[in-house]
Amino acid sequence: MINDEENKTAPKSLTKLLVIFSLMIKAETPKTIETFLESIMRVVSSVEKSFEENEDVLSGLYAVVRELIAIAGENVSIYCRPIFSLLLTV
Repeated sequence: MINDEENKTAPKSLTKLLVIFSLMIKAETPKTIETFLESIMRVVSSVEKSFEENEDVLSGLYAVVRELIAIAGENVSIYCRPIFSLLLTV
């Protein structure tokens, strides 16, 4: 259970984690990222649903999605709908 104080700091920590995650994705290649796309998109969708009203977290998710699109290219096309939904939310 998350108390009030943790709830206030969780989005800040999550945003930092998402930015770091986006930098890690940037270091990948299309071939290496392909095996993780489904898992990454599940995490992105889950975080978006949980923090859809937090602008900082959404900006962190945007950084992740931006790098996914840049690295994965056509491989990410099967996830167009959730990515488009996220970008509309941001």
